[in-house]
Amino acid sequence: MVQTKELSMSLSYSKLKDALLPRPGSGSQPQRQMFVLYGFGGIGKTQLAITFARKYQKQFSAIFWLDGSTKNQVLQNPAGVARRLSNEVPEARTFLPSGSGADIEIVVEGLLRWLSQAGNNSWLLIFDNVDRDSSAELKDQDQDAFDVTKYFPSADHGSILITTRLSKFREHGMRPKSHHLS
Repeated sequence: MVQTKELSMSLSYSKLKDALLPRPGSGSQPQRQMFVLYGFGGIGKTQLAITFARKYQKQFSAIFWLDGSTKNQVLQNPAGVARRLSNEVPEARTFLPSGSGADIEIVVEGLLRWLSQAGNNSWLLIFDNVDRDSSAELKDQDQDAFDVTKYFPSADHGSILITTRLSKFREHGMRPKSHHLS
């Protein structure tokens, strides 16, 4: 169910709503919803994502905003999310290591396991500014580049929104619904 459309900035929130909002009572297993907003820098991708998240926050059980500008940033964000989550959601503690000295990769793995739990399927994960190309031929040139899919939960549920300048997310492998903003 891949759909690619190029739209101007007049992209309606109904497109994001249709693509990302949880579908309770649909009678079938939840399936991961993905959406990519891509286009030139400064055209409003992040602002559109912020506005959408604020407008529909009550439709999601949780919204996680991750800075995707570098691999280090994408790793630091889940560590903060995990600390907050373990304080606010007691059942999440079983998936997250305790103590402030925990290895960051273990914290990220624990968070991804928690997001993958059956019944925990109405969250929104936003990766903002994933603008570094991690393709094999360019990876050695940019140490901050990373494969964003390594930070997706393994379960096929929840919603993921990516903002990027890279059209490769539309053209290669991931194949989510995507919209070019111009």
